Amino acid sequence: MYPDLLGAFGVELYGVRFEQVVWGLLALLMAWGVVSSVRLWRKGRKGEGLVQGILTTGILAWSVAKEISAFGTDYALFFSEPLVLHTYAFCLLIGVGLGIWTASYQAKFRGFAPGEIVRLCLVLVFLGILGARAAHVIVDAPTYWNSCFAPHAAGLAEPDCLRVFKLGEGGLTFYGGVIAGLLVIAVFLIRRRRQGHRGETLPLMDILASALAIAHACGRMGCLAAGCCWGAVTTGNIGVRYETGSFAFAELVKNPEYQPQMVKDGMTPLLHATQIYESIGELAIYGACWAILLRHGKPGKMAGMWLLGYGILRFVLEIMRDDEERGHFFELAIEPVNRWLNLLPEHTTILSTSQGIALVMMAMGGLTLIAARLAPSSKS
Repeated sequence: MYPDLLGAFGVELYGVRFEQVVWGLLALLMAWGVVSSVRLWRKGRKGEGLVQGILTTGILAWSVAKEISAFGTDYALFFSEPLVLHTYAFCLLIGVGLGIWTASYQAKFRGFAPGEIVRLCLVLVFLGILGARAAHVIVDAPTYWNSCFAPHAAGLAEPDCLRVFKLGEGGLTFYGGVIAGLLVIAVFLIRRRRQGHRGETLPLMDILASALAIAHACGRMGCLAAGCCWGAVTTGNIGVRYETGSFAFAELVKNPEYQPQMVKDGMTPLLHATQIYESIGELAIYGACWAILLRHGKPGKMAGMWLLGYGILRFVLEIMRDDEERGHFFELAIEPVNRWLNLLPEHTTILSTSQGIALVMMAMGGLTLIAARLAPSSKS
């Protein structure tokens, strides 16, 4: 699991030349950050400019020192082992890049400066990942506990107490990132309001909704590779299997019904590819967002459509998922639905915690669409 994508092509991120490139790129990035902090200071945002300037200047000085030493004969490698580019991390990076590009490009359609939106997105990415990781670790705490203290129960050959920090292996709970992101957005809008900007909530939600849709679509493909957010056992002939060491294997191997065959094969039973289903759904929502924007739809329509559309998508997909650490409000198996979706008759159909949140999202989407209908037309 978690293959090294570059390693498959014979590329090794290791050695003096590699580190010379790393320190050089880092120095250029930090130099840009210093220039940006000066601009913030001149625009009157002295506190933000000062903090950014101190951080970027310090990292710039450190990276320049490392760059100079890397050309010396007695240079000691900073990275003791080759860096690995996991599939999950790669998909996440692609999603973040496309999301930030989408937000910056759409900003002008909704009355925001692209640079301002890019900075907001960077903060959202950082704190959103922390929030999503924290939520995942909380709901999947037994797996991480077993990884350290009972590795065989987690499907590992030896203890791995640092697994909680290994984002490259997957493990981000989407709703945790959303909650963290909402807090950041609230602070952003409050600051803008104090500066005299009003009526920006719906336009900002539009920009971020479409950006989130494409980022999430890419992220779910990473989940597929990492073996997290897995689907339920399917009675059909199409699905995916996961090997020893994946989150799905670690959980399903506890089931006495599957354990003997899984231990023998080293793989899970055939599971619904819910990550692919969700990725396709988010791509459809992303396309719809662009269609609304290019047709000069009213502010809030894109956000409302995403909230409603993703709420419906997530509610249905939760029926086919099997990572049930989030729990249920109540458990009810609806056999006709399970049969139609190629699920075991006794599989719980409703109502998981995530399905409950999805219902809230649907309600919020409906209210947002109503607000969008009452809002003035967008200027473009």
